[in-house]
Amino acid sequence: MTARRLFLLFGAIAGLIAMVAWIGEIDLGIEDSVAPPTDQPTNPPGSTPTTSKP
Repeated sequence: MTARRLFLLFGAIAGLIAMVAWIGEIDLGIEDSVAPPTDQPTNPPGSTPTTSKP
C-alpha cells in the first residue's frame, strides 16, 4: 500500500471511531434527560410553602 492509501485508511478508521463515540455520547445524554426524577421534596429549600385555603 502506498502512503496515501494508508493515510486515507487511518483517517477513515479515526472518523468512524469518532462518529461511534459521538453517537454513544448523544445516547447517554438522552438517557439522562429521559430518566425519571429522583425523590425530591415538594418544596425545595428557599421556597415558600404553598397552602390551600379552605
